[in-house]
Amino acid sequence: MTPEARARIFLNHLPLLGPVRFHRLLEKWATAQTVLEQSAAGLRAAGISEELAAAWSRSFRDPAIRKRVDEEIEKAERGDFQILTELDESYPARLANFMDRPPVLYVKGHWPPSGWPVALVGTRRATRYGIETAAELTRALVRQGVVTISGLAAGIDAVVHQTTIDESGLTVAVLGHGFRFVYPRANERLYKEVQERGALVTEFPFERPPEAGQFPRRNRIISGLAEAVVVVEAPLRSGSLVTARYAAEQGRDVMAVPGPIFSPQSAGCHRLIQDGARLISDASQILEDGEGSKSAPARNPAAPENEKVDDLTPFEKKVWVNLENMPVTVDDLILLLQAPVDQLANALLSLELKGLVSVLPGQYYARNHR
Repeated sequence: MTPEARARIFLNHLPLLGPVRFHRLLEKWATAQTVLEQSAAGLRAAGISEELAAAWSRSFRDPAIRKRVDEEIEKAERGDFQILTELDESYPARLANFMDRPPVLYVKGHWPPSGWPVALVGTRRATRYGIETAAELTRALVRQGVVTISGLAAGIDAVVHQTTIDESGLTVAVLGHGFRFVYPRANERLYKEVQERGALVTEFPFERPPEAGQFPRRNRIISGLAEAVVVVEAPLRSGSLVTARYAAEQGRDVMAVPGPIFSPQSAGCHRLIQDGARLISDASQILEDGEGSKSAPARNPAAPENEKVDDLTPFEKKVWVNLENMPVTVDDLILLLQAPVDQLANALLSLELKGLVSVLPGQYYARNHR
């Protein structure tokens, strides 16, 4: 490892030295080695606050940090993981043009992965609908050679990684902590499987524990490594929306899967679609070029699409209209319509026999369109 690479790894250990400040220091002094030679006065002259300049100056000479860096490099030389700086050819080109790009990446597993990369993200508190949708989309994408990217969190992320592995595909998990830790602990087995069948990536040093503020930060890497970001299921307050915002800023395609209109777990997706994200209902739409993915004209749910609608009873028409937005289960319809089970079952059977409704895998019902 070159002295310059070692110096960059050292700087990556400093407190309060984030990626943007890191690159501004490099713009000022050209190399990390030169940065480490600066006094507190030199740092202050570069616009660093007096308190932070003093802290960094002390850290430049801190033997404890030097020891941690040496131990990390020893682990990398043993093959425990790779350490990539921007000087390495295998540093991802997709991240190279961003001012907040990670100065250092730690990688375990197969790197770099080959294939078209798509990030699929979503809520930790996934519903059955979200889980099934994430699995189906992931399965279809992997069969087309897509490399999936997510954050190894509970819920949608875990479904994306596990489904990719089950389909013998490649998946990349971006972590919000160092490799010493597994978070959440419930994903320990999945963590090992991703390492064996894909790659684990983090910008955080080996000893860095999971901390709340680090997870939103890692989302820019999830979006940056991908060509497109798909939000499968997300409430209005969700880290997935942070990922979508980063994706938009980075010029990536932002897509969202619509959900049941009364589900708070899909409210974030609906907001994204209102704000211009591409509505996704099928994996083939994710694979389309941007030029071939223009939105369809808005539909009027109350407008009859089939002459048979005129023959429906008032309750059958009510059921048919409420199937417009998304495939739903009988239980969903019971809650939505506040209708007895037998009345609803009879209406669904009638609609199916008239060719207006289809039964999908998992006992979901969806309206047929001409």
